[in-house]
Order: sequence, then structure tokens, then C-alpha cells
Amino acid sequence: MQNAWNSVIESQQQLQLAQQSIEQAEENLRLHRDYYRAGTTNMSDLLEAQLLYQQTLDKRTDAYAELQNKILEYRQSIGE
Repeated sequence: MQNAWNSVIESQQQLQLAQQSIEQAEENLRLHRDYYRAGTTNMSDLLEAQLLYQQTLDKRTDAYAELQNKILEYRQSIGE
């Protein structure tokens, strides 16, 4: 039961990290958009920033799903 709860806590932390990564990727994308508009970067750099942003969103979705699975496992371990 304690292991299941520890897994829930770890999954929550992973979700928080994923959210922080999104925030960083959003800022990176914003900067690259500004740079592209100013003509100081090229399209491939902007597209790479967009790709990284999308990947962070995907990782958050995965982390959320994992958290829900760990919560279910914990509930099963305590007999709910």
C-alpha cells in the first residue's frame, strides 16, 4: 500500500515537472516567434520550437494518464 502511495506522489511530481516544461517551451516558442518576425532567426528554428512545445504537451498528457493509473492502483490496494 505504501509503495502504491509513493507511486502516486512520484506521478504527481512528474506531472508538475511536465507543466514546468510546458511553461519553458511556451516562452521559448514566444521568443522564436519574435525573432522570426524580426528576421533574426529562420523558419526551421521556429518550427523546432513549435515541435518542442508540442512534445511537452504530449509529455504532460502522458504524465496525467500515468497519475490517473497510479491513483487507481492505490485505490485498489486499499480496497476501494
